[in-house]
Amino acid sequence: MKRKIALSALATAAALCLPAAAQAGTSTTTSTASFTVAEQCSVAGATANLGTYRADQTWGDVGNVVGANRDGIILNRNSGAAYLTFGAVTCSAGLPYTLVIRGNFDGVGSYFLVNGEVAFFTPFVKKLGNADVRDSRPVDYFGMGTQFGDSIAGVGTGTAQAIVGSMIAEFSQIPKSGAVQSTPLGQTGQHATPFQYTLTF
Repeated sequence: MKRKIALSALATAAALCLPAAAQAGTSTTTSTASFTVAEQCSVAGATANLGTYRADQTWGDVGNVVGANRDGIILNRNSGAAYLTFGAVTCSAGLPYTLVIRGNFDGVGSYFLVNGEVAFFTPFVKKLGNADVRDSRPVDYFGMGTQFGDSIAGVGTGTAQAIVGSMIAEFSQIPKSGAVQSTPLGQTGQHATPFQYTLTF
């Protein structure tokens, strides 16, 4: 009996001395799936309406309505500095941007060619949405805002911000004699001058 117990104890001890079976390790982590909605900015142009006139009215009559520059003196600003809508900027709220609008005359102005006569205008932006913009040419055009061709700084609101300003007839520019001021408009129909918008954000 004692011998059987001793053999059993030896067998148990031998079993305890054998190496255990190898176990594979485990590792856990977490991850995600995501996407990003980038901040956005866009600009849309609009036709700025300078009004309706008769064929026998002159460019001077147009200047009397929209405002005119004669030898450095701004005359007849009956419409004020914010009567035309040039379009709108829509940017994400808080997103800063710059806007430059250029006309068809060296970028800073625009001209109409009607009946062989050239009428030159200087456009300005006075407001972006509810915010006034700076005077970019305060010596010559105080209170008019930023002249076309100059950079306008804005901050997005998440909604459309109207681009509002004016156009001043330049009777001292083209032609130099200013004869276009007394020239009848003559040709009926709609006459247009193009603008180019560059928005950076």
